Amino acid sequence: LTVMISAFLYVLTQRLNFDATMLRNIGSPFTMADSGEVRNSMKLKLVNRADRPLQLDLRLVGDERVRLESSIKTISLAPDQTIVQPLLVLAPRDSFENGRRDVKLVVVADDGKERSLSWRLLGPMGK
Repeated sequence: LTVMISAFLYVLTQRLNFDATMLRNIGSPFTMADSGEVRNSMKLKLVNRADRPLQLDLRLVGDERVRLESSIKTISLAPDQTIVQPLLVLAPRDSFENGRRDVKLVVVADDGKERSLSWRLLGPMGK
């Protein structure tokens, strides 16, 4: 019984105050930027499950050549608010293999809890 109560309390305290889901936009999966980089248009759905406002920071991790084309790096959410934030992700054409490239976005809440979202960018075939 003690083990079950401890496990329950652990799960309760480790629960995130927010949900984050990456969604692909309708239409062309990618476009080419004037710079020669591959641009993927995505949507990030965020849900605040807390009873207080949250500040969420967005960070792409891994290859520093992959970047968010946005001035928005921090998002504020009211309690129980849901938003869908458009994101543009740019990556060098030579970083794609067979038209694919995996990336990871980390969403970090102001309480330090984070959620990692891995997804696949699409791009041109060949180098």
